[in-house]
Amino acid sequence: MLIRKSTLIIYAVLVLGMLAAALPPAIAQQSYSSEIIINGDGVVKVVINGTAVSGLNKYPAPVDPIISTMTAMLNGKEVASIYVNKTIYIATTANGTIQIQYIGNITSNDNYLEFNINNIGAPVKLIVSPNVVLLNIPSNIISVRNIDGKLVMVILPPATIKYTITKTSQTSTPVHGGTATTTQSQQTISTPGPQSQTTGQNTAAPPVQPIIPSTTIYIIAAIIALAVIGATIYYFKRVRATNIPDTLDKTDKMILEEIRRAGGTIMQGELQKILGLPKATLWRRVKKLAQLGFLEIVKEGNSNRLILKKKI
Repeated sequence: MLIRKSTLIIYAVLVLGMLAAALPPAIAQQSYSSEIIINGDGVVKVVINGTAVSGLNKYPAPVDPIISTMTAMLNGKEVASIYVNKTIYIATTANGTIQIQYIGNITSNDNYLEFNINNIGAPVKLIVSPNVVLLNIPSNIISVRNIDGKLVMVILPPATIKYTITKTSQTSTPVHGGTATTTQSQQTISTPGPQSQTTGQNTAAPPVQPIIPSTTIYIIAAIIALAVIGATIYYFKRVRATNIPDTLDKTDKMILEEIRRAGGTIMQGELQKILGLPKATLWRRVKKLAQLGFLEIVKEGNSNRLILKKKI
């Protein structure tokens, strides 16, 4: 039986009220930091690290989550969490360290992916994988670095992030003796940033004040604008050639095709038996397809019902 969103919110508020009455108020100031990671497959992962005190703790969510993917660990042990109105609540009777992880909710458009960074009142760290191309630049940048090929930006929300995914191609270079070395080259230039890097540098605590002048930001914005133009031309050419998004591989298409054959909806356990995929592999693929807007995941008892929202 499906429960309406408004009913879930009412239940959550009631539970929070009971927890607040039963537990002593938190007397220490909570501290936390937020990381938003855009993986190479386009999936957005959010990690919140901080402290918890005895009572009802709350942590602003920098990106709206997919609720079913959220986990919270207090002192290394999983604890229950409640998400209401862009805030994550955790009740505890002990002090300690907390880590919250989840997959962020993104929107799939014709030629790019998009998500919003909520105004949580504190800076967030945005980590962009090498084959991800940002199509816009946040206005409130505190710092920009390049660490192990990844673009690491500390920004002050709110912000909207638009991006696309590039593909890598392999080429072989002959060398003496008849052997060959393989190198990788990307079809689209990923978003540029300052190329300074210090080995072993601790990036856990972002600086409060901007460390780059505004003129540097304007130069970065101009370079990104050129990259956007190139990426847009490339993707329009790809769209003319095929209607299948670049982010889908053979396994993704097989999953969508099997759901279509089943009438557009199927239980996740039944789909696993049909395809013979490992449970963890199927779940990762299902989450990815849900993020890209192809599937809707509906909880039914102890299993998930998969509903086809968009055909390939």
